Amino acid sequence: MAEKSKKKTSLVKSWKLRGLALLLIGLMGGGMFHFDIVKPKQVTRWVSDIISSTVSPSTPSDWDATEIDLPRSDETIRIATFNIQVFGHSKMQKPEVPQILARIIQQFDVVAVQEIRALDQSFLDEFLKILNAGEQQYGCLVGPRQGRTASKEQYAYFYNTARITVNEKWTYTVIDKYDKLHRPPYVAHFRTLS
Repeated sequence: MAEKSKKKTSLVKSWKLRGLALLLIGLMGGGMFHFDIVKPKQVTRWVSDIISSTVSPSTPSDWDATEIDLPRSDETIRIATFNIQVFGHSKMQKPEVPQILARIIQQFDVVAVQEIRALDQSFLDEFLKILNAGEQQYGCLVGPRQGRTASKEQYAYFYNTARITVNEKWTYTVIDKYDKLHRPPYVAHFRTLS
């Protein structure tokens, strides 16, 4: 009986994987959605250009000279994920870091940030002020502190409020009933405004 159950579970997993593979192939092939394809090397170069030109600027005006020309249109949105390692008060105290992070995030419409590590959330309000000092205005969603060790972390989403809206009733952490995930995903539902 147990062997029959294992075969059935294996078959279900196999079909789920096939379905996921077909969905990914469809999306990558231009199926239901349109994405501007940007090569990873191109994004790496853009981020490197920002960091190299702003970490040690000779004058503050050098910061204004760094612009990244990512493809942008009203029909597409740009989404990124960013592991800002140990993002908290100490990182916000470093003179150039908040501006560099803001400039990177401002290149996208939605950015999922990982590894927020601080008991007090006030630094996020401070960072949001820096982020919103430019032309674009961003909102922020912050998930609960999670983790199995004393080192709890959070996820956050920063989103361009002129292009994106969020349904805050539909933000949640995935339930990990088998306790397999160190930090379960934080989910949010976004919608474009155009």
